Amino acid sequence: FPMTIFLFVHDCGHYDISNFIKLISIQILNRMNPFAFEINYWDLKELGMDMRVFDPLATPSLYNIRTGEDEIKTAQEDLMFTLKKRSINIMREYPNITLYNEAMVNLQSVTESYNFIFVPNFAKSVYNNTNFKSLVYKGANVGIYTLVFVTLDDLNELKEDRDEFLRQFGTIYSFDEDSIKQRVAEFYRQMN
Repeated sequence: FPMTIFLFVHDCGHYDISNFIKLISIQILNRMNPFAFEINYWDLKELGMDMRVFDPLATPSLYNIRTGEDEIKTAQEDLMFTLKKRSINIMREYPNITLYNEAMVNLQSVTESYNFIFVPNFAKSVYNNTNFKSLVYKGANVGIYTLVFVTLDDLNELKEDRDEFLRQFGTIYSFDEDSIKQRVAEFYRQMN
């Protein structure tokens, strides 16, 4: 898993998106130590119905499905606390969480866990939250990785906010039923 934030622009149905997220989630679950990660799934539209297979992992807080605006707002506030704490602890001596964790392993000390946030259905109410913007913009260096899925129509509806939205993501992919292609933000800025 490349440790960065992602934006997936797509024209797929929810079923395709949820299957893709399940695939990534299963890879994380199979390859990482359970103490090394936490997955968050924020879904206001479909209410996380396709992800209920992961419900048993909610008790140890490995897979947290949030479906209400208040739940997501609370989760954002909790992750902002984590972001601030890690920014102080990690960024003081290391440029990113990877180097920090490597140093902690060498010192036989406790490492920081990775947080993955999946947002399968773009919602302006989630995006317009200042905490969400901070998590997207600043999170990757301290182990908070946001993966947002947005339709081309939703992207175009942002109008004048579209450039700011695109600028926040390090990697942008065009996602369809057949393939995933990396795109530069300029590709979407020029679209009407």
